[in-house]
Amino acid sequence: MPTIFIEGGFRFMIYLDDHPPAHVHAIGADCMIRIGLEPLEVLSSVGAKATDVRKATEIAQRRREELLAAWRKHHE
Repeated sequence: MPTIFIEGGFRFMIYLDDHPPAHVHAIGADCMIRIGLEPLEVLSSVGAKATDVRKATEIAQRRREELLAAWRKHHE
C-alpha cells in the first residue's frame, strides 16, 4: 500500500490490489476517509469528524492530478 504523500495530518494511500473507481484512502490519527477521484467525492469515512472530511477532501482536490497519476500507475 504505497503512500502517495503526507499532508495536513493525513497519509494519502492507494491499495495495490484495490478496485475501481479510482480512489485514495486518507488515513488520519483516528480516522480513515475514502475519496473518489473521478468525480471527486467522499465514498466513506470511519471515525472522521466533519472537519477531517473537509480538510482531506480539500487536499485531494488540490492534488487530484497527482493522485490520479498514482492510481493509474498502479492500476492500468
